[in-house]
Amino acid sequence: MAKALAEKNDPTDPYNDYYKDDYHYFMNRAQNYINMFNPEIEFFNGRTSTGAWRSTAANFNPEEWGRDYTETNAWNMAFHTPQDGQGLANLYGGKEALSKKLDQFFSTPEIAKYVGSSGGIIHEMRAGKRKAKKALAAEANALIVSLSR
Repeated sequence: MAKALAEKNDPTDPYNDYYKDDYHYFMNRAQNYINMFNPEIEFFNGRTSTGAWRSTAANFNPEEWGRDYTETNAWNMAFHTPQDGQGLANLYGGKEALSKKLDQFFSTPEIAKYVGSSGGIIHEMRAGKRKAKKALAAEANALIVSLSR
């Protein structure tokens, strides 16, 4: 939207001089997700204050709730980049690899066995993944359509 408004270049718009800067700011923010993808574990992951990954393949469980994920786990955050489907596919190794990761997500039951830093079972553990799967099914369909163009 900011890009379109900048291109419109309406001199009567009091915010006209800022649209181009807003466009660049939000585009940079929208692409920052690539810095949170840990290729060793193939999930989005937090970093320490020094920039090191918080998890390694040896200590990571994508079904564990909490820690780097607020009221969810790594599985529920694995595909949330609707603004850049091709970029997400690239992180997973291409369209086929992304498709396999989606299949793995949809076939992994949520049993709330690994409560992690949540301290106990919370509502989202019982209902969250079911709802997330419904939303991600719609998002996955849109992603597949956009990648097939």
